[in-house]
Amino acid sequence: RTQGLAREKREVWVDRSRDHDEHAQGNGRRAAHGGESRVDTGQTRCASRERTPSFPPLSTLSSSKQDRKTTTTIFFFGGGCLFVFLCLLRLRRRPPSLGSPTDLFVACSWSHWAFSLRSSRLVCVWMIDPDVQTTIVAVAYDGGVVLGADSRVSTGTYVSNRASNKITSLCDKVFLCRSGSAAHTEAISDYVRFYTSQHASEIGQGKEPTVKSVASILKQMSYSNKGLMAAMIVAGYDKKMGGQVFGSPIGGTMVEMPWAIEGSGSTYIWSFFDDEYKEGMSREETERLVLEGIAHAMARDGSSGGLVRLVTVDKDGAKSQVFQGKDVPMILGDMAEPKSNAATVVW
Repeated sequence: RTQGLAREKREVWVDRSRDHDEHAQGNGRRAAHGGESRVDTGQTRCASRERTPSFPPLSTLSSSKQDRKTTTTIFFFGGGCLFVFLCLLRLRRRPPSLGSPTDLFVACSWSHWAFSLRSSRLVCVWMIDPDVQTTIVAVAYDGGVVLGADSRVSTGTYVSNRASNKITSLCDKVFLCRSGSAAHTEAISDYVRFYTSQHASEIGQGKEPTVKSVASILKQMSYSNKGLMAAMIVAGYDKKMGGQVFGSPIGGTMVEMPWAIEGSGSTYIWSFFDDEYKEGMSREETERLVLEGIAHAMARDGSSGGLVRLVTVDKDGAKSQVFQGKDVPMILGDMAEPKSNAATVVW
């Protein structure tokens, strides 16, 4: 269409130039017959041709169109290469079903889709992160604090780890209970432990970081990274304030409270802790409360299970306990372990 319009304009200007030349020649003939001086039609023709605008040839127009096509192709090709490069940067892990390591693998972690070129076929896989869909509890008592957690880690409906330790030490007397994405919570705990050690070296020897200062470091990291799937509890003991519990749900909020629960199993035990918790509880009563609360969550929540780990922190330090099998309290509706019988045949 552009070439046709240019051709039409060019023909119009050529016709106008021809008419002007013919008019100038006619005036010259009439002047010669009338005895007047003859007009130089050659000069007039040259002047009219100089006033005639010139247009670029059609080949130039077609070449500029080809340049635009080339520029568009380069633009989209560069954008595609940039997208693939960003996908490779955000590559986190390879699902076990994608075949050999020689396969071309590109993962978009923000959308949880993975693409693999295997045997000349493009395979699309939904990536599922290991999530700590769990039950974590922390309760403060006179003289310390008790932290508890189950040990089941699930990847979708698959139990990827049945004996995980979800209670992480941040310093000697401050611990972290983790729930949410296993990768996110482990990364946060590593960073908080590093910054806590730096803080301890700054305040001098013989002094320990307070529970509130460690919780503030965790809050700053969680609040500055809103995309993290991490619901955590910071609890510990210091000489200034004694046993303290800080809850940090998803989003980075930090709230101090006498007891805190998080995770998928916490939905089933809110009323239990509302009813059973009392101020001024002893160490043994607090440990029993945490153990029974986690047992109730494990009986109702499919994402909670395995062992029950407790960590008690007081002025003397931290003490860890593990409850499994018969040590976990029986809840109404659970099937009791069958009693051993000499007549029982084990295949």
